[in-house]
Amino acid sequence: TIMPNATVLENVRIAAQSRRHGWNMLRHHDHFSDIMEKAEAVLASVGLAAKADELASNLSHGEQRNLEIGIALATEPQLLCLDEPTAGMSAAETHDTIQLVRRIAKDHTILIVEHDMQLVMGLAETITVLHYGEVLAEGPPSEIQNNPRVLEVYLKT
Repeated sequence: TIMPNATVLENVRIAAQSRRHGWNMLRHHDHFSDIMEKAEAVLASVGLAAKADELASNLSHGEQRNLEIGIALATEPQLLCLDEPTAGMSAAETHDTIQLVRRIAKDHTILIVEHDMQLVMGLAETITVLHYGEVLAEGPPSEIQNNPRVLEVYLKT
């Protein structure tokens, strides 16, 4: 969750600090150089390094979504879960976010819940199709696109 009245850097720094150090009321966060380095690296990876000192509330919708991804990455997750990562974005923001997800996927396992099938087919290595909570099909995009059961249930063919 974004803290709108904190800077972009503070949002990511706090997430990184929660993973690496407990809260220490006697030491200022500047004493944890590893945390600041981690936060700055994460901001660079999500394309927000130039906005580090901006209040999070001043970011565009797409930039806020990227900040959310940055906050998650700062906690060094084993699995990154993204729920409709491009919802409400402009075409340009969607394109940028897709590129960001592709970069992140090189080093992280990502689970995406998404209803935009064109986006899913362009991003996913493996797709699991659910129908009323049950697995209907699973496999690479090429198999899913041609799966008769998926076509019947979702495309009503």
